[in-house]
Amino acid sequence: ARPRSSETVVNPNWDETTMLEWKEESMYTAIAEFYGHGTRSWKNVITIGDSAWDMEALMEAVKQRPTKGTCRCKFLKLPQEPTIESISRTTRILTEWLPIFVHFDGDVEVDFAMAEDELADTLQELLFDRCQTDVTV
Repeated sequence: ARPRSSETVVNPNWDETTMLEWKEESMYTAIAEFYGHGTRSWKNVITIGDSAWDMEALMEAVKQRPTKGTCRCKFLKLPQEPTIESISRTTRILTEWLPIFVHFDGDVEVDFAMAEDELADTLQELLFDRCQTDVTV
């Protein structure tokens, strides 16, 4: 059976398609509740997750929104099996950079599992090259 977004426990027997549908419906429901069902346009959506499914579910949920127009999608991908050090690093970076992600006028995809120097270069590019509309890392 297709999962409902109200289901808070993921069934370990779900296949990838079912899991993606559940994530998509859950994201759509949360975003629609935030923006109101059809009353306001979706302008800026940020999701923080640890799988590529989170990004795919976000993109599918945004496609189904009731009003059209520009919607900036920001996906911050966390390491799937984090260490204490990576959790500390990610928390430090998110604390510093989240306002920049929020105000960035475009789509963003950042993978916090990448090497420190590569991540720093990407974040600097995002900060200093605001003319760019899409940043994928």
